Amino acid sequence: MSGLRVQVAGRRCRPHMGGCFVEDEAAMSQDQGLGTEEQDHSSAHILDACMERIAERRARPLVRLQEHLQDGRIAVEVFDRMREGDIPLYDFYCGDMRGTVEWIAQMAPKTWITKEHLEVFARLMLKELGGASNG
Repeated sequence: MSGLRVQVAGRRCRPHMGGCFVEDEAAMSQDQGLGTEEQDHSSAHILDACMERIAERRARPLVRLQEHLQDGRIAVEVFDRMREGDIPLYDFYCGDMRGTVEWIAQMAPKTWITKEHLEVFARLMLKELGGASNG
């Protein structure tokens, strides 16, 4: 997928970490003459890649919420998907929005934690806790 280029908002872009696209000046100058058929083919590749990524994230999520304890805490598992297997590298309990922010601050400097890990964790906890702070 490293040679894949796409046009986003009229700009030539290349795939970047986390499934995002970044502007690629070299590709813009090389691919000025890309025809309609080639653009359609490129769009099909991008769609296929996106669908594969969605399917992979559903099958092997970066963050998984497990049991809910009676005291309101939720068991959280965080996975490094660059490694083989489905063993979490990080597991902990989190029970409120303050704890969520504290865990984000603790995980952020880890070299294997990506922006996507933090986004998924924050989104899941916000959904589970309903945006209310318990502490």
